[in-house]
Formats: sequence, C-alpha cells, structure tokens
Amino acid sequence: NRWLFQDFILSGERGKLTVKGDLAKDSTSLLTAGLENFDLEHLQVFFPVKYIPDGMAKIEVSGQELLGEGKLSFKTDIEDFALNEYTYGRVELGGTCALSPLNLDLKATLKDEGQDMIILNGSYESANEQLPLNAQIGTDKGFPLAYISPFVEGQLYGLSGQVALDSFNIAGNLDDFEVNGTGHFENTKVGID
Repeated sequence: NRWLFQDFILSGERGKLTVKGDLAKDSTSLLTAGLENFDLEHLQVFFPVKYIPDGMAKIEVSGQELLGEGKLSFKTDIEDFALNEYTYGRVELGGTCALSPLNLDLKATLKDEGQDMIILNGSYESANEQLPLNAQIGTDKGFPLAYISPFVEGQLYGLSGQVALDSFNIAGNLDDFEVNGTGHFENTKVGID
C-alpha cells in the first residue's frame, strides 16, 4: 500500500502547511512537509508548559519509510525566539530521528545578532534505560547572564554580566536528569529574592 500526496497545501492565519511525497513501508518512500509562519504561542494549546515559548517558526521535515521502521530529518528556524516574554534571538534546530526504537540526534544553536551564543549537541535513545538523554552545551564567546531570567524568576533578579560555559553536560532521564559543568562569569551582578 502506498499513499501519495501531491502538493497538499493548507493555509490560514496560523501558518502554511505543505506536504508532498508518499507513505509506504518500503525504503523508497519519502514524505516531506513544511510549516511556515507558525507562531510558537500556539504550542501552548497542545503542550501546556511552564515556560511559554514565542517566536515565528519555519519547520521542514522529511520522513522515509514512515509506515515501517521510520526515519525523520528536520530543520527548524525560529525568529525572535522568546520564553516567558524574554526574547533571546534566532534559534536554528536540526536533527535526525529513528522512530522504532526512538533515537533522536539533535543540534541547536541560539544566535543573537548573527553570532552563535549557545550551542547544544545531544541525543535521546529510548532503548537506553539508564541514560537515555545525553547532551553537551557550549558557548563560543559566552552569553548574557540575563538569558536565565525565565528560569529563576522569583528567586533571582537584576541579572547582568556574561557567562561562558567550558563544558556543560545534561544526562539521565527526561524527568530525572543531572546537569554538570563549569562556567566563567564576567562582570556579574545578581540579586536574590
């Protein structure tokens, strides 16, 4: 069985979705989809989270053998990415994903005024029960300490200065993970609530 999509387009206020290709169990099956002008605020409807995202996303996904083993590759660009109304800049996100079992390789870069501020490389392997999540976060030149504002609201205030991460690792399960690493602070000011 093969399902064929030829230039399927769905367009409205919340963005534009295009789909083309085919769905089948064989390895020649390839389906591509694109979503343009998607406002991340709409994610809150489907995935209520503590940190409310905002920004306009362009998402490109291609899938092979989706009715069988399934492999995906994706690329996302988010303009004016924000969390809880704190604007960071542009996020470039890309990766690959095997669906059975779930294995995800991911690279994300946060850019501010064209410069790489934070780079994340990571993986998630559902078959690894001990440490399915493994990610490294780094910085080339450091980033403003104020970037952590949404995460410490009500605990810290008046954050200023820069922080550079030498090596920063996140490992464990999604609901129970450890963060280890070292960073250097420069011209830092912090108030404690």
